[in-house]
Amino acid sequence: MRGSRWLGQQVSGAIGLVALTASFAAGPQTGGRENAAPPQATALPPQAVRVLPADELLASMPQSDYFAETRRNLKWIMLGRQKWLNYSFFNKNTSALKPDWPISIIFYGNATVEKVKDIYTRRRGLATNKHSLFDEGAGPVWDSDRGAKIRVPFDGPDGPDRDLLHVRAFAPPAGYFEAEAPWGRYVIATVHFDLNPPFDNVCGCSEDAERLALEMAERRGHQVIYHGVNLFNAETFRVRKRHYLQSDGYAGLVRVR
Repeated sequence: MRGSRWLGQQVSGAIGLVALTASFAAGPQTGGRENAAPPQATALPPQAVRVLPADELLASMPQSDYFAETRRNLKWIMLGRQKWLNYSFFNKNTSALKPDWPISIIFYGNATVEKVKDIYTRRRGLATNKHSLFDEGAGPVWDSDRGAKIRVPFDGPDGPDRDLLHVRAFAPPAGYFEAEAPWGRYVIATVHFDLNPPFDNVCGCSEDAERLALEMAERRGHQVIYHGVNLFNAETFRVRKRHYLQSDGYAGLVRVR
């Protein structure tokens, strides 16, 4: 498998990327391959999602400056008969929410949680549950997932080595959400790198991880749309407690057969 290169610091709210000018400046400025143009979409994009405020939850979010962008970004995404938050969380407490990673991929068409994990691996390794909050009309419900991991080459902020691509997939108990065509059965996911394998205490680089996850899905025969739909969860690159936060706000789309 060809290794991915560190994209560097991201411009918040935009697709464009610039290289981090300190120790990570060796990475390319235009994407996951040096001087490469963005991949072209190979699937018809589904309709846009509906974005709803999540003001009722803002008071329960961390109030530190580090999470200021995340507080502004927190939204319900309405897609089909259900809505879900555009972030995952460390805990299942709506009175004290602690955000984890932005939702960054939607698997649609005929997706299930198990099919999503089969694209990558069933390996879990050392991982903890993270949680997604959704509402199918009867009130908010939590789903939890440890995720699936696969070791991949990645030239990241700690230099070129082999890290773990970590995909967590979320859905109702049926294993999928449902929406009108062409969305069909769909699953939402976060993706990041664990940079200190086999542990997950140094992690992040979600935008780089999303790109690699989409490339892997495409190589395995699934139709992919890069920067498919705006989920309004763009995050300026920053580091906190060995977590590298990075998001352009656009979810990639993978059409699952």
